[in-house]
Amino acid sequence: MKFHDISKATHFLANISYYRLKGYWWEMQEDYDDHLFQENVFFEDVIDLYNFDRHFRIIFI
Repeated sequence: MKFHDISKATHFLANISYYRLKGYWWEMQEDYDDHLFQENVFFEDVIDLYNFDRHFRIIFI
C-alpha cells in the first residue's frame, strides 16, 4: 500500500481503528495469504471507501 501523505495516515489511524479499516482494504489485496496489495493502491483510497460507506449508512438509516 502506498501513501500520498504519511502524516494524514497517522491522523486517520489515531481516529479510526486499524481493525475497522482492514475490512475496507481486503478487496484491494492481490495476495490474501501474504497480504500483498494490488498495484497503485493508496491508503487514501481506503479512507475514501470508508467515508463513502459511513455517509451511505447515515443516509440509508
